[in-house]
Amino acid sequence: MHNRSSFSVGALLVAITSLTTSLIVTPSVPRWIFFIGSAVPCVYLLTTTTGSEVVDYLMAFAMVVFILTASDLILLSQPQRDRQWARQHNSEPIEKAPIGARAKWGLRLSSSLRGVGWSNEPKVFRPRATPGTPRTSFIVEKVVSMAMWAVAVDSATLYVMQCPAFTKDGVSFGQRPWYWKPVDMLFWLTMVEGNAVLIHGAVSILSVALHLSRPEDWTHSFGYWSDAYTLRRFWGCVSSGILDTRSLTLPNRRVWHQFLRGFLSAHGKFMARQVLNLKAGTNASSYVQLYVAFVLSGIMHLVAEYTAGMGWTNSTSVTFFLIQATGIAFEDGVIAAVG
Repeated sequence: MHNRSSFSVGALLVAITSLTTSLIVTPSVPRWIFFIGSAVPCVYLLTTTTGSEVVDYLMAFAMVVFILTASDLILLSQPQRDRQWARQHNSEPIEKAPIGARAKWGLRLSSSLRGVGWSNEPKVFRPRATPGTPRTSFIVEKVVSMAMWAVAVDSATLYVMQCPAFTKDGVSFGQRPWYWKPVDMLFWLTMVEGNAVLIHGAVSILSVALHLSRPEDWTHSFGYWSDAYTLRRFWGCVSSGILDTRSLTLPNRRVWHQFLRGFLSAHGKFMARQVLNLKAGTNASSYVQLYVAFVLSGIMHLVAEYTAGMGWTNSTSVTFFLIQATGIAFEDGVIAAVG
């Protein structure tokens, strides 16, 4: 990974412009052109460096996310016909609206990774602000919550920075004494969740303060940890053919953030239904979607780790996520057998 060129903001702008334009122009324009314009700059950016291993990791992860998002919104779907915003009062398809309205619609869609407020919004989030909630109340609540999270993140980061399992020249997590492993994971998860909460909270405050969105447009970054009593509920996977969570009396909430759910689900459905021609709702279709989602998750982390300086063979990301998918499949079988 030597002699890498510097990160190019221009290339990033080209990718963003291509994706946004694909959501504004009418579907009659050949859409694969926009995918090339979105994906090629991102692939190039994976060969560049910001000069920081941490930032390189984050940027590489974001580039793979961007490519998969572009694939979902450009190649696998026709958003102007498939997606509808909740406050899109005009029943006329957005593709027939003036270009100004389509531009606003496209920008809103491209910035909504989880589909909150859209026709494809998953019903797995914690309750959020009700319509009519004052903007000031929402902002004050977010500021107080973020202040508490900032303290937690700072404490967790200090622990992680000195923990041998997380230092570059330290020991592997598997070599840590069993009684330290839960402690290590608690602080690591606090740091990861807290950073995501702080970023998400800052964006929500800015958006609501500038009247770009309403308080009810923002749901919590993560679910309740009390709902993490199965792997499936922790990760936020859709119900399988064996176990339909709609039959449960408990709320169908999920714990992990769901920021990647949209394009992971889209590629899983494409593989199961279009490539393998499996019937929707069957066990085969559900588990193909499950494994596609986790394999893609592993690849995203693998590419980010490699870009940050870790060799391909040193990464265990794909293995880790495959184990999660297999654990969910096994878990479903056990629950179905005893339930």
